[in-house]
Parts: sequence; structure tokens; C-alpha cells
Amino acid sequence: MSNAVALLSPTLRVFIAIALVCSVAACGRPTPAPPAESAPSHEHDHAHDHDHDHDHGHHHHHHHEAPRGGTLVELGDHVAHIEFLLDAEIGLLRAYILDGHAENPVQLTDASIALDITPEGADESFELTLEAQANPLTGEEPGATSEFAGRSDALVGLERFAVSLPALTVRGVDIDALVFPFPEGNE
Repeated sequence: MSNAVALLSPTLRVFIAIALVCSVAACGRPTPAPPAESAPSHEHDHAHDHDHDHDHGHHHHHHHEAPRGGTLVELGDHVAHIEFLLDAEIGLLRAYILDGHAENPVQLTDASIALDITPEGADESFELTLEAQANPLTGEEPGATSEFAGRSDALVGLERFAVSLPALTVRGVDIDALVFPFPEGNE
């Protein structure tokens, strides 16, 4: 033992040893994220009168994850999302309507959603009608549901295609028709 350590009291030596072990154990851990309320705000006070053509240095669009691992499509500007799940073995396409953060279901009153599907490399498209689905677990029924599904033999074995989604009304907001690639989506 070195002379400097020998001069320390046994209690102080134990304390230093514990402090060293704790600091070494914490070295490999990632720093926890700050609480949400301390995150930097992207809100700006625009009560002042000036030209708003300047760049704030950040983007307002951010990526969301599909909760079921499907294809996510944003509807409007953070109004809602649709997550599409394809079972290509049986030609079944399911659609789940979600909120603007793709976290919670949003019910539609539509009885069905008619999609126009164009397989990759094909000149012809086909229509697929997704029917409103009841869900006994959530109590949703057609006319007030977030789940839609449709089956077609033309989807069997299909991996890539373009989807034309008609205009919809979600949460009282009219959403324009849009086209997106499957399985990429637009998110």
C-alpha cells in the first residue's frame, strides 16, 4: 500500500473504494433523457410584427412508428394516420385509423374505404374495398370503428404496389385523396 493511502483512516478508504466502484459501474450507462418539461420548446412567440419568411433552424415534420409494424401513411398535417398490414398469403389487407401521433385509434363513420391498387410494373389497377370491422375487444362496430379490412386474390403473393386512397373525413377534417407506395408508405 502506498504511503498516502496508508495514512487514510480505514473508514475513509472504504468510502473511497465504494465511490470508485459506483463511478466505474455508471460509466457505461447512457445518460437518461431529460424530463419532457425540460425539453427545448419549438414554440415561438410570434406576437411581434415582422416577415415570417425566415428559417427557424428546425423542421416540424417528424417520423412516427407503426404500432403493429405495418405501413404507415400520414393523413393531412398530423391529423391522423392509417397503418396498413398485408397478409400476402391470403390476400388480406387491414387498415387501422390512428391519431396524428400514430398511437391511439380514431373511429370513422364510413362503412368502407375503396382503394385503387396498382401492382409494381403493371399497367392495370384493381379496386379493393376495405369494409368497416367490428372489434369485440374495443366494442367498435361498423359506423364507429378504426378498423377496416378487405381481401382479394389479386393481392396474393403481391409485395409492392401503389395505393390510391380516396378523400376522407377524419375528426371533422377533410383529407385530400393521395397516392403512396406500399410497403414504404409516406411517413
